[in-house]
Amino acid sequence: MRNTFGLLSYREIEQGVVESHHVNRKTIAFLPVGCTEQHGPYLPIETDTIIATAVSTGLSDALCPDYWSYVFPSISYTPTKSNIHYTGTVSIGEDQFRQYVKQVCKSLLHTEFDAVVFVCGHGPADPSLIEISFNLVHEQYEKKAPKIKPVFMVSLSECRPLLERVLGQKPGRHADWRELLYLVYILGDDYFNQSKVRDIVQFQESNLFPTEDPPVFGIPAELRSVQGVMGDPAPASKEDWSSLAKIAWDATLAHLVDLLRQRLETFFGMEGFHAKE
Repeated sequence: MRNTFGLLSYREIEQGVVESHHVNRKTIAFLPVGCTEQHGPYLPIETDTIIATAVSTGLSDALCPDYWSYVFPSISYTPTKSNIHYTGTVSIGEDQFRQYVKQVCKSLLHTEFDAVVFVCGHGPADPSLIEISFNLVHEQYEKKAPKIKPVFMVSLSECRPLLERVLGQKPGRHADWRELLYLVYILGDDYFNQSKVRDIVQFQESNLFPTEDPPVFGIPAELRSVQGVMGDPAPASKEDWSSLAKIAWDATLAHLVDLLRQRLETFFGMEGFHAKE
């Protein structure tokens, strides 16, 4: 059974896991983590979730046939306090977020999957996901679990320097050209029609956008952005957006595949990481 995203029954998922274990192949539960928040005047409030889910699917496909995996429905409501004054933004507290995600992850670890992988499209959630990953793994060692199941995280934030190098443009902090290019790749011309593209270009040409970090944390987004945008909202290059989007997507996915594969192989390949009988 091939790797897949969504729409499988529990029996079909069970079959994929059992068949994989029969041939000594590890199985992975992917959990996309996004956000529901403003992304400027032209990108959808679901931007982070859309990207995280698409990246999860890409990772799942890229790891096949070495690993069998399933992409679970995303965590879409996460902390985003600085954007709370924008209509459409939904923010929850950090403590509630950590507790909820930990419970979701513990439930996945209770199944026969060998590992859980968070794929984070919302940078502010990275620290909480790292903490959750640490605690869930450490608890297994403390309880002397007979089989240690790792919890990994890969984040789109890990690709910022790469995209700056590949495309030669300084990344912004929010709703910038990187997120736009990811969405162009995922949603295509049906979403980014000529009218929307024209409006985004005009928006970029009519404003100066901040790219630096604020001098202190906690400043509301509306006080340090242009209509919620922090950084250039569109590519500086005059090259076709679809071509740039494919370059950005391919570079991002290849980088994250390499990172995740290395982490998986390191953990599963080193006997010292595993619980003692």
